[in-house]
Amino acid sequence: RLTVRQLRSGASFRPWGEVQRVKSGFVPGVQYPNSGGLPPSIFVRKGKARLPIKNVGYGPNPALELRRMDKPARIEVLAQGSYATQRRLASNVDRIVKRAKGKYGV
Repeated sequence: RLTVRQLRSGASFRPWGEVQRVKSGFVPGVQYPNSGGLPPSIFVRKGKARLPIKNVGYGPNPALELRRMDKPARIEVLAQGSYATQRRLASNVDRIVKRAKGKYGV
C-alpha cells in the first residue's frame, strides 16, 4: 500500500515499505480528499515563484512491474485483480440496494 503524507518540512511517501521524504514538497488536494479517486501526487516548486511546479513521480508503477514479470505470473496477477474488483463491485451493489430498501421501504 502506498502512503502519501503532507509533513511540516515537505511530504513523505512509502513505496514498497520504505519511507522517503521530499523536502519542500507538497500534496495538493489534502484539503480536498474527494479528488475523484485519483492517487495523491507530490509536487515541488521549480523556483521561488508560485508556478511552475513539477510532479515528483514517486512509487512503484504497476504497469511497468507487470511488463517485467513473465507471462504466467502476469496472467495470475491480472486474474486476482479482476476477482477482487468483482467482489468489491458486488459488495457495493448489495450496500446500495440495502440502503434503497431502508430508505424507500421496498
